Parts: sequence; C-alpha cells; structure tokens
Amino acid sequence: MIDRKTFFDHIREHLFGGFMSGSQVSGVSNILDEWERRGLNDMRHLAYMLATVLHETGKAMQPIREGGGDSYLKSKSYYPFYGRGLVQCTWDYNFAKFGCTNPDDMLTWHFALRALFDGMNDGIFTGRKLSQYFNATIDDPFGARHIINGTDKAGLIAGYHAAFLAAIKAATGAAISQPITSTPVVPPSSAAVTDVRWLQETLSDLGYYRGPVDADFGPYTETAVKGFQLAHGLVVDGVVGDATMAALDAAMVVRAAAAPPVMSPGLGRIPEPPSLLPPGFIAPKVPPVPYQPPAVPGPHLGTTAAPKQTWAQWWTGLFGKASS
Repeated sequence: MIDRKTFFDHIREHLFGGFMSGSQVSGVSNILDEWERRGLNDMRHLAYMLATVLHETGKAMQPIREGGGDSYLKSKSYYPFYGRGLVQCTWDYNFAKFGCTNPDDMLTWHFALRALFDGMNDGIFTGRKLSQYFNATIDDPFGARHIINGTDKAGLIAGYHAAFLAAIKAATGAAISQPITSTPVVPPSSAAVTDVRWLQETLSDLGYYRGPVDADFGPYTETAVKGFQLAHGLVVDGVVGDATMAALDAAMVVRAAAAPPVMSPGLGRIPEPPSLLPPGFIAPKVPPVPYQPPAVPGPHLGTTAAPKQTWAQWWTGLFGKASS
C-alpha cells in the first residue's frame, strides 16, 4: 500500500516545483486508485506510467486534447481522431481498441485509464508492453518509450520515471537501490575529483536532472546522465567519461550562446540596433526647448491649460523661420 502523504510530498518537491494544483492531485490519485484496484505489484510499471502521463499531459495529470488550433489539427491525417487522453491516443483504430465510439470519450476517466493501463500493460499501442522492459532481468526505462512513441523524449521520461519510483519506494518503505556503477565525476579540468554537485547543476541547467543538488551520485543523477547520453548519441552507461564530458561542455557552450545578452556592470552594454536612417543622413540641429512652467490651478476651473501652439509656431521654434 502506498502512503499517499509521503508519496505526494515527494513528487510535489521533485517533479512539480513545490506545488500541485487540486486537479493534478486528483489526477494522480485516480491513477493510484486504478493501480490498487487492479492489484498490480511491479512499482516500476506504475512509475513509468506516471512518468508517461506527466509528459503526455504537460504535467496536467488529466485527460487532455492535443494542442494546436483548428487549422493545425485539421491538417493531421488522423483528424478528427487527434490526440486525447492521458496518453495521447490518435487514429480511429486506436480509439476503437479501447471501446471509444466518439474520440472525445477518451477525455473521460473511464476510457483514459483503460487506455493507459491496458495500452501499456498489454502492448495495445505498438505491440510492446511494460513487462518487456521491466522484469526480473531487465530494467530499461529508456527503451520503454517504445511502448508509446519510439525514442521521442526517452531520456526525459526516464528521468521522470526515476523520480516517481523513488517516491513510490519512499511511500512503501522499500529501499531505493543504488546504481550498479557509481563513477567519480571528472570535471573539465580532467582532475579526478568527486564534484558531483557540479555535474548535477550542469545537468539541471540542460534540463536533464530533476533531483536535489546534494553532491550524491545516486539513482537520479545516474538517470540524468543516461538521459543526456541517449540524447547526444553516446554510449548509455551512466559513466561520466571523456566523451560525455566533451558533450556536456559543448552543450553548455551552445546553451550560453543561445542566451540573450544581459546588462551587467563591467561587461559593457547591449549593442545598439543598426540605424534605419539612410547613409549620410545628418539630423538637423534642434535648439533647446525653452522652459514651460507647469499648469497652475485656476479659480473654480481646475487647472489652467498651457497655451496651444500652431504647427507653424512649433516648426519655427525647432528650425527657425523659413527663408522666403
């Protein structure tokens, strides 16, 4: 049995930035209720389903429609059976697999939960199912993305999976397994140190790490390293070697180059935009504008407005009297 308070305290901090709305809490609760109702027991399966829903719903944790306006959705070859549900189900034949006669049926919890649990446990979406990636000999949260959508965002969702799994284990009193390989991190100086905090901060800046910055090379950090390696075509082993360090350096350079210029003391100023005036243009000298006293209150009339100038008076004041 999952202790709900412990579970929600954990995911609220590590996955939702310290706050969860009522609809997010109720959505996660519905998934946990269905899990317990079905009597399932592999916590990794639950963690990966929750991770998938987190990604597919943009953290709403509610059945949603695919984003985009009418013109965008109508351009899809599967329209009107565009994405709906906790897992974005598309195409008419996929809706039919779960008994939907109207695509909007997938926006109800009955059908959304059925698609999530039956689709991922029984391999209804792609023929691949959770038990192929999580069993007695295999623990593959990266490959599990094939259940839904190839390798799209596989590393990101694997990171969510690790956070949900840690929350489930904390809420059930299970021990959190340590990574098989815990390798000291080698920072850019190539000196052998244990600066895991630097690694966590770097992976966090790049969007791969969602855990605490605590200098502990635990399962969150290892998962983030593997996610980064997968996204950059490296060997996915969780080891921060020379190739991974070089890729981290390159990714941070790209990130810094993409950042907008910032005003900072001692660093100069943002360059001014190029002039839109034609080459050789010389602006006319403008004499200083004489001081105009502010409007003063008038008896029973509020304020006395300053006298209005005619166009000719204004022009003459700026450039002098035109020659005849």
